[in-house]
Amino acid sequence: MNILETNESMYTPKNNGNLTVEISFKKNLTSLKNLFKNNNNLIKVDLKDFNMENVVTMESTFSGCSNLNEVDLEGVDSKNLLNMNKAFEKCKKLEKVNLSMKNISKSLDSNYIFADCENLQLINLSSLQNINKNMFLGLKSNLTIQANELISNELKYIFHINLNITINIIIKTINESNDCIKGSDDKCKECSTIIKKNCATCNDGFYLPFNSTNKEKCLSCNTIDHCNFCIEYEKNIFCYSCKEGFVLKNNICEKQNIIPLCQIGNNELCKSCNSDINLRNECSTCNEGYYLPSDSENKTICENCNKIIKDCIECSGTSENPECLKCKEGYKLENNFCIEKSCDIGDEDKCKTCKNEIGKKIECESCNDGYYLEENKISYKCSKCSIKNCKNAQLMVDLKYAMNV
Repeated sequence: MNILETNESMYTPKNNGNLTVEISFKKNLTSLKNLFKNNNNLIKVDLKDFNMENVVTMESTFSGCSNLNEVDLEGVDSKNLLNMNKAFEKCKKLEKVNLSMKNISKSLDSNYIFADCENLQLINLSSLQNINKNMFLGLKSNLTIQANELISNELKYIFHINLNITINIIIKTINESNDCIKGSDDKCKECSTIIKKNCATCNDGFYLPFNSTNKEKCLSCNTIDHCNFCIEYEKNIFCYSCKEGFVLKNNICEKQNIIPLCQIGNNELCKSCNSDINLRNECSTCNEGYYLPSDSENKTICENCNKIIKDCIECSGTSENPECLKCKEGYKLENNFCIEKSCDIGDEDKCKTCKNEIGKKIECESCNDGYYLEENKISYKCSKCSIKNCKNAQLMVDLKYAMNV
């Protein structure tokens, strides 16, 4: 075996005999564009062990290789590959192509990839997620295509309607071999019940690629520092929760303040704080006389019920429409107002009987012995008689008012 080392992007063997040639590169390639273009010495190419994880383009890689018979790319990591346009164009003797690569992008360009490949017999496309009719322009033979369920119907449409070529399509289940492995790090939390090789959910700090059908491996959220749970959408990573000690803000995990805004015990602050790690700066309940308005975006400040409804010590609702639930001692809740209780039946200077009119303060109607009913601007109240040992003070008051009249 001749081992040739080159830094060039294209190599043309000068030997006219039948050789097996291994080509290695001194540095990681990002482009295979035109690598073997118009090379008439190539017959069979096996790239199964070739490191292609950094390769972005394979445009015209084998274009014009007139004697090329077979190409095998099975299992090659193509996670960064975006362009395979004209990759096998005008390979007149090409019969077999295996493109069952790993991590194929859904946005892979593959226009005219098999154009004028007149003798193709077998193509393995079982890993591809999208195809277009321009891939097969110029085909002149019947062939067998190994495909997956995602592209099978589109293949049938392209060939029978657009190209008028009869093909045999073999449906091959994606990732049909090997079971997924549960564990820590990049291993799955739960495995798929449909495709055995795939993950269903990931451990904390990892996510499944959104658009890829190849969900064998969970990828790290470490593109967002301190992110505990993330998702991918349209090639962007979005963090949903952060690790302990960090709070999520504008898709960034910021270090949490050492002194929380939620302080338990102070009169105008919280009675208890939110137990959620990412929300523990917020109050969950307030001290007596204060409440958190349901429409407030600032959950760190409890508002005073008394400022909104006088003499109210327990309330709820919004800032604009609070509802009093309890009044302070000596006051009665009526129609969402706290009304002073001026009539208490019983001891000493308390009333003997009270009168109650809806919507008005509760007033005394008659007093105990030794007291009399005195009218003031606020209410009727029982006052103690100034005459010693007086029992029926009310009679004297009534007489006084009668005489003044």
